[in-house]
Amino acid sequence: MKSVCLIIVIIFIQSCQMQPIEKLDPAKIKMELDSIMVLDQMYRNELNGLFQDYGYESSEFQNVFRKQEKIDSTNLIYVENLIATYGKYPGNSLVGHSTGKVAFFVLQHASDTIQSKYLDLILEASKNKELNKRYVAMFHDRYLVYKGESQIYGTQIRVKETTDSISGKTENISYCYPIRDTVKIDSLRLWNGLLDLEGYLNSFGLSRWDKEPSEDIN
Repeated sequence: MKSVCLIIVIIFIQSCQMQPIEKLDPAKIKMELDSIMVLDQMYRNELNGLFQDYGYESSEFQNVFRKQEKIDSTNLIYVENLIATYGKYPGNSLVGHSTGKVAFFVLQHASDTIQSKYLDLILEASKNKELNKRYVAMFHDRYLVYKGESQIYGTQIRVKETTDSISGKTENISYCYPIRDTVKIDSLRLWNGLLDLEGYLNSFGLSRWDKEPSEDIN
């Protein structure tokens, strides 16, 4: 059933892409973006489970990852076309609050080059109340992490594969990517609609005091 729904939605989105967006019809765009959101989340929960069970390099993970990657590239074509036509972020005033986050998810799941291209657009969307501030915080953090810089809001959790130097057993260990300023982090998070840092990390079984693990452990 899932595969049938996927085919139907993909055909729908591809048909939308064949024709340039010449006239902005909010109701039509909302319907198209809602369909894109279904595709964006199609395999992501499954990928999380496969990563935990088999690891990133496994064929089990990579086979499903390639399916989601193909979907993501198709979604991105539509969203970039929409942004170029609309001239700004297609957010709350165009498609409503429930759908206003869809373009964010598509851009968030794109490459670091794409995120760099649209960072200012996302930041501007927050100022204009077109996109929830917590989504903007996530986007900004992920952009900084891709650049190898410390994050601002503490939204990005990373996983590192470590190897026990004695047993040779490998294990995936989660940790919070380094934060630029931890002194005011909770007030900053609260202002941007995020849970306090410790509460957020606890939901991943982590603590703010956990450090990035070394690749080899004893």
